[in-house]
Amino acid sequence: WVRRSTGGAAIVHHHELTYALALPAGKGWSSSEHWICRMHHIIQRVLRSLGIEAQAVACGQEQKLGPTVCFLHQTVGDLVIGGSKVVGSAQRKIRGALLQHGSILLHRSAYVPELAGICDIANAPQLTPSTLADQLRVAFAADTGWQVVAGDWTDTERQRINVIRAEKYANPAWNEKR
Repeated sequence: WVRRSTGGAAIVHHHELTYALALPAGKGWSSSEHWICRMHHIIQRVLRSLGIEAQAVACGQEQKLGPTVCFLHQTVGDLVIGGSKVVGSAQRKIRGALLQHGSILLHRSAYVPELAGICDIANAPQLTPSTLADQLRVAFAADTGWQVVAGDWTDTERQRINVIRAEKYANPAWNEKR
C-alpha cells in the first residue's frame, strides 16, 4: 500500500481503470467547473455513449456507507449507478499546479466484494480498461480542445523517479503520515 498525494480513503486497484490528471501552474487550464466534476462529466458522457447511465452525487446527497474504503464514501461529483459509487477522484493543488487522481470501478473484486463495478451493475461485460481509456482520451481532448498525445519520460524525469520512490512511496514514515 502507498499513501496518495491527493489524499482520500483507501482504494483497491483491481478490476478498475485509474487515471491521473496533472496540470501545470498557470491559468491556461482554469475552468468555471471544478476539475473533479468536469472530469466526471466527461466520464459520464463516455459511459452514456456506451449505453450506461451514471448519475453524479449532488450537494446534500453525500453519504458514508462504511469506513476506510473510498468507494463507500459518496461525495459531490462522484458517479453512481443504482446507488453504488463507480467513479471517484481526489485532487491536490500544489504551488498553482493541479494533480487529480481518479478510479473507475469496472468489475467486482474478490478483495472488496461489497463493491460492484460498472459491468456488474450495468451488464456491460465488453467494457475493458483499454477501450474505456481510449474513449476517455478522445472525449477529454474534445472537451478541452487540447491535443492528447502519448509521450515518454525525459531523462530528468527518469532520474527523479528513483528519488521520489525512496523519499515517499518506499518510505514507511511518509506512507504512514496522515
